Parts: sequence; C-alpha cells; structure tokens
Amino acid sequence: MAKAAAEKADNTQAASKSKSKKEKALVIVESPAKSKTIRKILGDSYTIEASFGHIRDLPQNVLGFDVNKGFEPSFVVIPEKKKVVTKLNDLSKKSDKIFLASDPDREGEASAWHFRQVLNVPDDKVFRIEFNEITPKAVKYAVEHPRAIDMDLENAQQAVLMYRQYYAQYGMKGNLPFPDVVNMLQTLLKKGKILAIATSKPVEVAVPILEDLKLTPFFHFIGGSSLSGERPHKSDVIRYVIEQLGIQDLSKAVMIGDRCYDVVGAKQEGISSIGVLYGYGSRKELKEAGADQIAATPMDIVTLIE
Repeated sequence: MAKAAAEKADNTQAASKSKSKKEKALVIVESPAKSKTIRKILGDSYTIEASFGHIRDLPQNVLGFDVNKGFEPSFVVIPEKKKVVTKLNDLSKKSDKIFLASDPDREGEASAWHFRQVLNVPDDKVFRIEFNEITPKAVKYAVEHPRAIDMDLENAQQAVLMYRQYYAQYGMKGNLPFPDVVNMLQTLLKKGKILAIATSKPVEVAVPILEDLKLTPFFHFIGGSSLSGERPHKSDVIRYVIEQLGIQDLSKAVMIGDRCYDVVGAKQEGISSIGVLYGYGSRKELKEAGADQIAATPMDIVTLIE
C-alpha cells in the first residue's frame, strides 16, 4: 500500500513538472527596433530575434530565374546575412514553436516565406503571424491566431523581383530619348532653369536608365519611389522633390509629364502642369486630368515656360 502511494506521488510530481514546463517559442521579426517591446509583451518564454531586413535575394550578377522552366527563381542567402541565418536556425531548433512576424504587407509575406525556406525544422512548428501595431492586445491576438503563409502575396512579390531584375539587365537597354529632348534640356539649362526628375519608378531603377541614356548631367536632382515602398503615389514623389530642392514659391514650379498621374499629382501638391503628347498619354487623358497646358513636342515646353 505504501509503495503504491509512493508511486502515485511520484507520478503526480512528474505530471506537475510536465504541466509547469513552458513551451519555448521563437518570434522572428525584421526590425530589431521591435524586439524589446514584443519581448516585454510576450514574456521570458519567447525569444525575439531580428533578421535585420531581407535574408535572401535573387543573385546579383546573373539572371536569377529560368525563363525556360516556368520562370522558376533561384534565391540565394545574402552574403552579409549568412550569420543571421545560422543563428535563426540554432534558435529554431531549441524552440517548440516558431512564429514568423515579418511586416503585414507583400514584402513581409515574402520575408516570412524566405524565413521558412532557410529553417531546418518541421512544418508543424512554424506559424505565420501578423499585427499592425505593437500593443499587448494586437501581439497576443496574433500569437493566439496564427495562419499559413499567403502564397498569393509571396508569388506576387517574386514576380516583382524577377521583373525588376530582368528590366535592369535587359529591358532598360532598349530605351532611347525622344527626338529633341536633349536639345530641350540644354536650352532650359542655358536659361537658368532648375531641372529635376519626379518619377514613379524606384530611384534604384530610374538612375541606371538615365545614366544609360546619358541624361543625368542635365538634372539637379532625381527623385522617385523606392524599392522599400516609400513614396507610392506620384504626389508623394513630387512633394519629395520639392522638399529636396527647397522650393518655397510653388508658383515657380511646374510638373511636366505624359500621363494623368503627373497632372493629378501636381494639382494635389499645388503646382501647375504641362502635359506632353510625345509620351504614352493622349490629349484627351491629359485634358480630362486638368493639365494647365499641352506640349506637342519637347521644344514646345521651352516656349510654354518662358
């Protein structure tokens, strides 16, 4: 009887120890700035580790996908991130659960997928979570309601990366300036005009195009969106360029463009616009958008902004 009681006590103690053992969880975020706050919210049983941005990318010196095999991409670990990947793997092997908490957008979804690809752990240990604010309510809700990686978003981001790489290596080489554009730029500079680019293309894409066309010397500033998603709207880019040039009197600024977005963006930022007919837009499109003036040729612009 005493032996049975002792065995029962031992079993009870073992069960108690098992229940008291907390699961160890790893939360992977992109920015180290978030780690401290999330750690305070979730407690000591959670390890918060940052990837410091993207960990994989297409190879830089060759085309990173095979056009003859369904455009299958070949991603590689970014050289500077090899130690980060090693550490994430070490931590994940010591964890019962891994939560991928990259940003709640297309790029963040792709980051979560890349995290998953480099972690050598079973699928049932890995979960995708997202939160739009770092508050106890939002973070705890996310951990309690994990989901699968959204492959539609991830595939969309892959397509964007492949397009950008193909365009950078092959597409932009087919560009040529419109006739008389160089003459127009030279004339405006001689008249003392300050010239700048305000493009919806990422600056990282626009600058190589302009360099290839040998047009960069004509411009005082080149402004655009960014690969990280900053300045997504044309008005954001126009405002950015105005700020960078230190323009105070908006009546002395004019936006020249071939699409309605240029005209609308200019209006939103309080500057006039000239729509050009030697681009991709039509007179109808530019007029309906509210262009203040229309230029049929590059040299018409010189006359219009005398």
